[in-house]
Amino acid sequence: MNCKTLLTLLPLTLALACKDANDAVTDSGGDSNTGSDTDTGEPAQTDGDGDGFFAEVDDCDDSNAAVNPGAAEVCDGLDNDCDEQLDEGVMLVFYADDDGDTFGDPASTTIRCEVPEGFVADNTDCDDAQAAVNPGAQEVCDSLDNDCDSLIDDDDDSLFPNEGVLSYADTDGDGYGDPLQRLDLRGARGLTEDNSDCDDADIGINPAADEVCDSVDNDCDSLIDLDDDSLTDGLTAYGDGDLDGFGDAGDVRVVCSLSAGVVADDDDCDDSDDGVNPDAEEVCQDSADNNCDGAVDEDCPVCDDLSVVAYYDSFTAGARPWTRRRRSSASRSTPAALNPPSPRPSTAAAGTCW
Repeated sequence: MNCKTLLTLLPLTLALACKDANDAVTDSGGDSNTGSDTDTGEPAQTDGDGDGFFAEVDDCDDSNAAVNPGAAEVCDGLDNDCDEQLDEGVMLVFYADDDGDTFGDPASTTIRCEVPEGFVADNTDCDDAQAAVNPGAQEVCDSLDNDCDSLIDDDDDSLFPNEGVLSYADTDGDGYGDPLQRLDLRGARGLTEDNSDCDDADIGINPAADEVCDSVDNDCDSLIDLDDDSLTDGLTAYGDGDLDGFGDAGDVRVVCSLSAGVVADDDDCDDSDDGVNPDAEEVCQDSADNNCDGAVDEDCPVCDDLSVVAYYDSFTAGARPWTRRRRSSASRSTPAALNPPSPRPSTAAAGTCW
């Protein structure tokens, strides 16, 4: 090749060499901002994690694209937003749960990104030493505020129904409860487990009371006074069929009070005849025990069989005539009566023989 040809190719060779050198610099530096800026004289800036922030300016971790001034702070132990604070504003408060009931003690806290062992996010436990006490527990009769609502036992409307046993109002304090006033409480004053009181306003009325004569069902057995075999103060009385004030011992009754036809006396020996009773006078020669003393015609004169007895009714003096009765062994039971007597005596006493 002659010299003329070499001189012609030399400029083209130099141009190509310069282009290759520039390409090499671009490939190794990334862009026109890398390396020395021959135009401005400023140092080169790098963005190693490609997040658009430069390590030389404000990217505090150019190896982590999630860390830069434009990132949101998250709870991960890193300064995500490059403000020189770790996890600011995003850490959580947790509360100790010593009794393991999943409800935390508001007085015992820790601040963490994640819940540590023995802590919970809740802070509503009112007694962190008892697992049975927390807002999710059921109020029961144990003198504790089981459900942490500041109300205990009977004062809490949420007391567990049928907790232990039911209770009933005992307004009269006799130990027997009103079945119509059922309460889901136990052990409170004015309450009882019994529900058999038929009148909770009267302490003298309950199943243990005595039935007495007062027109009330005292012992709560649905039977009143004389209808109740357990009546304790009933009177023993006797029927007085003839209303003479004397009763028939064979007609025994239990009553709450005496009345016409019912008397306390039982000495009438003939309750069909009001003229026969212990107060009546004995009438001679009538073959009856008029005064109920067990003897017939006692203290009357004894006449022989052929005598005639002058008889006078002392109870109805003047109303009945004199009568003559012939007494003989054959006619003593049904003596023949003669009226008027002949001759009629001017004076004679009842039962006088003449």
